[in-house]
This record gives sequence, structure tokens and C-alpha cells, in this order.
Amino acid sequence: MAKLLKGSMLLYYSNEKKMFIHCGPAEEAEKCFLSLAELQGELQLKYRKIIPSTRPQPQKKPIVRQEPVEEQKNRNKRTKERKIGEIINKVAEWRKLYSGKVGPNGAVEKYTLDEAAERVGIAKKTLDDYLLQIRAGKKYGFDFNIHSESKVGILRSFVKMNKDKDKPSDNDI
Repeated sequence: MAKLLKGSMLLYYSNEKKMFIHCGPAEEAEKCFLSLAELQGELQLKYRKIIPSTRPQPQKKPIVRQEPVEEQKNRNKRTKERKIGEIINKVAEWRKLYSGKVGPNGAVEKYTLDEAAERVGIAKKTLDDYLLQIRAGKKYGFDFNIHSESKVGILRSFVKMNKDKDKPSDNDI
């Protein structure tokens, strides 16, 4: 019988759970522990032949850290941040396409905001956000000429800082 069980999995019927419970490989049956409640009455055992899977198993790739954790954190930062001068030009082009532009045949070509954004090559949602930041920057006195080569994060920080100053506090009411 020992040869018959080799390469099989062992299961027992649990009267409490009303189902068969997997114990593990039949060769390791002595490691399977049952509660006293499970040993009351008849004990039903099953064994099943383990059939190796025919599907190829995915290979696990080892995790290799080639750089310190601090450098990995910096590497994950977004690198697509645009320059302020670039976003001003893109937003202006987007709004011009939306407002209407005289085509080569003399007819006025108008596009929806989505179509215009597609032609500019930037998502409409992003262009909306840029327009909002530009308008707020203008409202709070941001110097676009000095910062035209700066990243848009500078403008965002400036707007956020001035918005916080602009908010009425609870004492003002």
C-alpha cells in the first residue's frame, strides 16, 4: 500500500465542516493533525494521485536591486513635466483651434475642445488644468517671462501658495 500512496495527496472527511480537507502529500501523513472532534465516529480517508500540470509554469524572476532605494524613488518621479513657455503655447494653440482658424481655402475651421486637444497632442483634461493654472498665475501676479523655461510645478506651487493666502480664515467671518 505504501507504493500506492507515494505521489498522492491525502484528504480526510471533516464532520464539522461537511467536506474533505487536504492534509498534504501522502508521504507526510504523520504531519497531519486532527482535532478530537474529528476523530469521533468513522474516519474517512481519500487519496488522489498527483498529476503534474501540463501547462508551463511561469518562471519567477529574481529581484535584483542595482541601485540604492533612494535612487529608485527618484527614478519613479514623473519625467514628462512640461515647461511653462511650452504649455502657454500649447494652450494658446488649443484655444485658437477651438475659437476658429482661417483655413487654406479661406473658410473658418472650428473644432470642438476635444478635437482641438487631439490636434495639439495633449489630453483635453491636461489642457484644462494648464489653462486654470495660467489664469490663476495671472490673477496672483506670476511673472511668466522670467519663468518661461521653468517647469510647470513652479507655477503650481506659486498658485497654491497664493490661494492659501487668499482664503478667508474663520476669524475673518
